[in-house]
Amino acid sequence: FYYSNMTPQKSNFNSGVWQRLEQSVKDDVCSDTLYVVTGAIFDGKHDSSIESTTTDKSGNRCAVPSHYYKALLRTKSGNTGKAIKDITKASDLQAIAVLMKHVSYSTSLQSSDIISIEELEEITGVTFFPAINDAIEAEVKRQKNRSAWSF
Repeated sequence: FYYSNMTPQKSNFNSGVWQRLEQSVKDDVCSDTLYVVTGAIFDGKHDSSIESTTTDKSGNRCAVPSHYYKALLRTKSGNTGKAIKDITKASDLQAIAVLMKHVSYSTSLQSSDIISIEELEEITGVTFFPAINDAIEAEVKRQKNRSAWSF
């Protein structure tokens, strides 16, 4: 971990719904690899309810993310012993993304927070999980079945 990996977070976001999401992802143990990409989006200009900057203890201005996300990918069974690139059936993979507005959540993760990897790629401009077999990539990246995950 590096300091560049750190961003200012609202305490009741970080110690609440985001912390519960992170813990459930950590608890999702499988024999195969679980790929997790976590990131922040700095788009405060489109939401006036989110501060776009804050001041650190030294008086420096720091950007505040407007959203946080997680992109997740794993094999469905969790024990194929295969690399993601060697999976040839979309139904053998599970993919999902969570995109959360950086606000105080009074409850748990909402269904509106669940999106597909495809949607997250459109929002961020980032290509996630490029090792997915090209023949099944689009189908996998459209998945967003929350019941397939432990959160």
